[in-house]
Amino acid sequence: MGLPLLFAMVLHEYAHGWVASKCGDSTAKLQGRLTVNPLAHIDPLGTVILPLMCLMLGSFLFGWAKPVPVDLRNLRQPRRDMALVAAAGPGMNLILAVSSALLLAVLLTIEPTLSLRGSAEAEASPGLLATMVFRPLAV
Repeated sequence: MGLPLLFAMVLHEYAHGWVASKCGDSTAKLQGRLTVNPLAHIDPLGTVILPLMCLMLGSFLFGWAKPVPVDLRNLRQPRRDMALVAAAGPGMNLILAVSSALLLAVLLTIEPTLSLRGSAEAEASPGLLATMVFRPLAV
């Protein structure tokens, strides 16, 4: 489950930066954060320490990536554009959750006896949906 979580966190932050860039703010690009390279998005506590602790304790994985910087002054229509930037991350989580669920459905159609208990694919969709719902509450 660690790699899918990392993949989801990176794409979540990339989505924020990509939308900000399309709305006129190049801050993320100038700081090297408009990339899908996980190294650019690592937060030592949220991306490394806490997920490792969760794994060691047998808990569900929880973590976060370093937030992509956005400068409100660079956005063309600040109120509208900031709402779009904020929605981009949860929107990406929804896309990833639906994609994971569709992939799982296809796999189970091809091989109905396939056991996915404890696998990343079986856990990805609910986890991404939970992140989509609860992450904005932390902001």
